[in-house]
Amino acid sequence: MLPSLSQLVLGDATGVTLNLVARPGGVVEDDARTGADRRRQRQEQQPAAPLAPQRAPSVDETTSGLKQIIEDLRGNTDRRRTWRDKVVETMNLKIARYTQRMDKVQTSIDEERAKIADYMEAAFTSPAPGQRPLTSALTDPWDVAKDVNDRWRTLRTEKAAIGIVKSAAEKRKAEFSAATTAALLGDLAKPLADALEQMMNDYPTQPELLETMRQLFVSFLANSTAAAEYRSNFILMGNPGTGKTRMARSIAKVLGTMGIFVYDLPQEVYRSDFVADYEGQTAGKTRRLLEGNIEKVIFLDEAYMLTTWDRQKDPPMPTSYSSEATGELLTFLENNVGSTCFIAAGYEGRMLNEFLAFNDGLKSRFTNYVRMEDYEPHELRRIFVSSLAQLFQDSSETHLAAVARVSTWFSAE
Repeated sequence: MLPSLSQLVLGDATGVTLNLVARPGGVVEDDARTGADRRRQRQEQQPAAPLAPQRAPSVDETTSGLKQIIEDLRGNTDRRRTWRDKVVETMNLKIARYTQRMDKVQTSIDEERAKIADYMEAAFTSPAPGQRPLTSALTDPWDVAKDVNDRWRTLRTEKAAIGIVKSAAEKRKAEFSAATTAALLGDLAKPLADALEQMMNDYPTQPELLETMRQLFVSFLANSTAAAEYRSNFILMGNPGTGKTRMARSIAKVLGTMGIFVYDLPQEVYRSDFVADYEGQTAGKTRRLLEGNIEKVIFLDEAYMLTTWDRQKDPPMPTSYSSEATGELLTFLENNVGSTCFIAAGYEGRMLNEFLAFNDGLKSRFTNYVRMEDYEPHELRRIFVSSLAQLFQDSSETHLAAVARVSTWFSAE
C-alpha cells in the first residue's frame, strides 16, 4: 500500500538536470511544437520496424476457438466470470451515457417549453394600437401551441425512449451483479453458449462470420469499452430463401446475449417504417424509428427499396424521401457506434449497385459483408436435423449431442 500523502517530504535539490525527452532543436523550439509534431519527428528519424505478417486463422482454428469459448461459458471457469464482470462494466457505462443524454434532452425540453410560453404570451396579448390581434376570445390555446411544439413533442418522445433503455440496462446490470454463484451465472451464460453453438452449426460455410464473432468475444473480455466501439453493421447478400432473416436473428442473439447491447432480440423494419406520407416528413419518421430501437439489432430486408432514384430526370436524381431517410440513417449510425447494429439485406447486385452506391457514407458504416449461396440438398438436411434436435434436446445434453441423436432417426437413403 502507498504511504499517506502527509508522510511525503521534499528532499534536497541534487543539482542534476534530467532530460527525459530528446530535444534536438532546443527546449524553447521543442515546447512550441505539439506532441503530434514531436512524435512525427521521432518517427521520421527512427525508421519503423517492419510489421510481422498477419496470418488469417484457419477454419479449424476458428471452430476450435469457438468451441473453447462455448465450453468455458458452460463451465465454472475464470473466463465465464470475467465475461460477467465485463457485462456489468458495459451496462454501467451505458447507464452513465444515457443519464447524461437524458439530462441534455431535458435541457432542450426546458428551452422549447420557454419558447412555447413566450409564443403563447405574445399570441394572447392585446395588440398595440393599429395592429390586428393574433387570436380572438374563441381561439383554442392548443390550436396556437401545436404550431410551435413539434420539436418539444419530439424531445419528450426521445427522453422517454432513452429512459426505457436506461431502465433495461439497469435491470440487466442487477441481474448479472447478482449472479454470484456458479448456478446463477450458468443460467446467464447458457443463452450465449447456445447462440454461439447454433451459429457455428448453422453456418459452417461462413468462416469469416464465425471468426468475427470469436474475435468480438475475445476483444470484449480484453477491453469491453474498445469492443463496444466496434462498428457491427452487416450487409447480407443472397437470393430469397438463403436464410438472410434467420442469420440476422442469429447475429442479434449472439451480440445481445454477449452483452454488447442491452437487448438481445432483433427489430425487423420495413420501408414503410421509414417513409412518411408527405414530403419533408420522412426525416422525422426515420429519426423516431431509429432512436426508438437503440441498443437493438435492426434488420431491413430489401434495403435498396429505401434508396431509390427518380429515373424520369436527366440525370437521375435520388428521391426526396430516400435522401431524407439515408441522411438520418447515416447520422444515427455515426452517433451510436457501440449502441446499435444495423443489418441490411437483399440481392447482391442491387445491394452493391443501388444501396451502398447511393451514398459514400454507407460504405464506411457497413464494414461486414456476408455472401449467402443457395442451399445444397445436404445443407437443407443439416438445417432440418439441427432445428429438430433443438426441439427434442434434453436439458442434460449439448446441442451437438442432440443433433447426433436425432440424426440416427433417419436413414442415409
